[in-house]
Amino acid sequence: MKFLSLFPGKDTAQIDNIQKPMVSPEKDATSCVSLLAKPPDLRFTKLKLIQFKNYRDETFHFHERLNCLVGLNGTGKTNVLDALNTLCMTKSKFTGQDKLLIHDQDDFYRIEGEVIDASLRRDSYVIKYAREGKKTLEKNHQNIARSIDHVGQIPLVFYSPDDHMVLSGPSAERRKLVDQTISQADSHYLDNLMTYNRLLKHRNALLAKFQANHQVQPQLLDAIDYQMLPVGQALVTCRQAFADEFSEQVQEKYGIIAGGKEQIAWRYRPSLKPGEMQQSWQEGRQYDISLGRTQSGPHRDDWQVMLGNRSAKRYASQGQMKSIMLSMRWAQWHWLKQGTTKPPLLLIDDLFDKLDEERIRHFLQLIGGLEEAQVFVTYTHPEMLQSHLDDFQMTYKMFYINEGAIVNETTK
Repeated sequence: MKFLSLFPGKDTAQIDNIQKPMVSPEKDATSCVSLLAKPPDLRFTKLKLIQFKNYRDETFHFHERLNCLVGLNGTGKTNVLDALNTLCMTKSKFTGQDKLLIHDQDDFYRIEGEVIDASLRRDSYVIKYAREGKKTLEKNHQNIARSIDHVGQIPLVFYSPDDHMVLSGPSAERRKLVDQTISQADSHYLDNLMTYNRLLKHRNALLAKFQANHQVQPQLLDAIDYQMLPVGQALVTCRQAFADEFSEQVQEKYGIIAGGKEQIAWRYRPSLKPGEMQQSWQEGRQYDISLGRTQSGPHRDDWQVMLGNRSAKRYASQGQMKSIMLSMRWAQWHWLKQGTTKPPLLLIDDLFDKLDEERIRHFLQLIGGLEEAQVFVTYTHPEMLQSHLDDFQMTYKMFYINEGAIVNETTK
């Protein structure tokens, strides 16, 4: 995969009610289709949560391939996935406020992880946040000052039921998917994105000020536009290159999950082409001032999915919506593997929600085929999950979660 250099030379019920499966030590594990002689080249071996969400102090020792977190809703299954996301991406998938991640009224949270790579090198990562202090990140006891130097070191793909908002919600959610994907593979892109967003915030503040005061200082806008132009052009150019590859992957993956019964098309919709930005910002300046914000640019880019000749956003069923998002996450995994040369972690929350039996089978074939990935899944019904995994002869470790604690573990 070819990446653009954007700056050449230069991120409560009791657990007893859950039936736990028995482990069969006599079963020949070599018959399992997902058990490899060679484990994934990048994987977590351990995760320790201290005062993170509903976990007071708990340690997970993970299976190298498939890890299943099971239990009733609200017990803390998804919080484990979010802890992995926070450690890898330096922020939660679900909130931008770190104080909301702290357990109860405690003063801080801490997440520790141990990662092993293809050379069997073990690296330790720690991210911590104090309510009255700041967030810090360490690798092997050395401070990492900028998130841009860490994002992409442990690439991941995270599917959650909330992903339906990516399709049906505002365009910001769709841009986030593209930005988070490219940023894990290209630090120049992340640097550009952060620069553009900072300049855009400054530009909008000036526009709002000019609107309120009925007085314009065009030279100030000229200066900001001059700085925004190259980074804005680079963002759109890189997004288009990404879209050209990603769209084909999404279409192919959806065909597999849907059993070939339906086809989709993924289309990138830039607000402005790179060569149009300067003229558009100049000609639209008065309109921007009247509204107090910038109306066009990379911050207004979007993409859409067509289901046949109709918009999936409007016409897709819940099952089709989930299948589309699963196919996108699958395509995202393959794109990141090429771009980072590392197999990304795959995190799937509420595995079988809104999928019929046929789509469940196709999706499990997908997971079984991702032999290079360490996979983490959550589900509420361990018996059903175990039955499906056994049908596909998968090896796995199952963690039974209740009220922010591991109450049992089984490995098969």
